[in-house]
Amino acid sequence: MKNVLYYLAFTDSSQTCVLVSFDIRSEELSMIKLPPPPGKRLALINYGGKVAVFDFSLLKENGL
Repeated sequence: MKNVLYYLAFTDSSQTCVLVSFDIRSEELSMIKLPPPPGKRLALINYGGKVAVFDFSLLKENGL
């Protein structure tokens, strides 16, 4: 995750969700299409040094 900026974006009116990465050194931009349907409460987290997409809408009232 070092030297790379990550964010979530929607590409069009069909609400296609993508993970966008921007490498600060090479100035290279890339996108990974997320599987449908995208949750409404998504966040990026660091999981073992890797970027991961977490869907908060899957959490239950009192935990996981």
